[in-house]
Amino acid sequence: MRIGIFADIHGNLEAFQAVIEAYKKERIDRYICLGDVVGYGADPNECCKIVASLADKTIIGNHDIASCGHFNIKWFNITAQKAILWTQQHLSKKNLEWLNSLPYICREDEVIFSHGLPHKPEKFYYDDDLELIEDCYRELGTSPRISFMGHTHRSIIFEVENKGQTIRVDPQFKSILKLRNKGQQYLLNVGSVGQPRDGDARACYAIYDTEQQVVVIKRVEYNANLACMKIIDAGLPPVLGERLLLGI
Repeated sequence: MRIGIFADIHGNLEAFQAVIEAYKKERIDRYICLGDVVGYGADPNECCKIVASLADKTIIGNHDIASCGHFNIKWFNITAQKAILWTQQHLSKKNLEWLNSLPYICREDEVIFSHGLPHKPEKFYYDDDLELIEDCYRELGTSPRISFMGHTHRSIIFEVENKGQTIRVDPQFKSILKLRNKGQQYLLNVGSVGQPRDGDARACYAIYDTEQQVVVIKRVEYNANLACMKIIDAGLPPVLGERLLLGI
């Protein structure tokens, strides 16, 4: 089975449409969204509608739950707070109800899907602290072969051994991961569709081939200028559009 896994669309319809078109060339059997469908971008309702019809499973992200009014926005910077308040005002009742229905985590056999680190998904912890990742895998144990997450908007792979005691990181991971022996665990961040922050402005998405045991990270160009102008025209903070052009 080939699974399309993507995260952090953030209301960027142009990026999301480009990713969908790219997926159509990949013989994808099912789709899983790792959250933050909304926030930052000018098209939250359109993105919610597409994800709801496309994805077999969708995980809630911190911007999703904040836009529903169930997460204290004091934890966000000022620009993100403004975007959340704007999104709250513009989301339809139907999409609010859909976002509210989404789970924090999904487990399937030896795979975990979450927005932040999977041991405490409701906390939305980032993957930028190796000690926190060690804590995560001590708590999870050896059951997940691979954990997929988003949240940081940067694709990265962590190899985990000895119940979290040994963590190897490849911050420059960009392309292909071949899963090795059964004793190896992996934490893989699939990057961001709608607001990449790794210096590459192209939309980012992943494909997991369960038979070949391979994960591939791919990028696709999209009309970032249009997405930027829509953000500015909507009255959102201009920096949210400008950063799309730089991938930061």
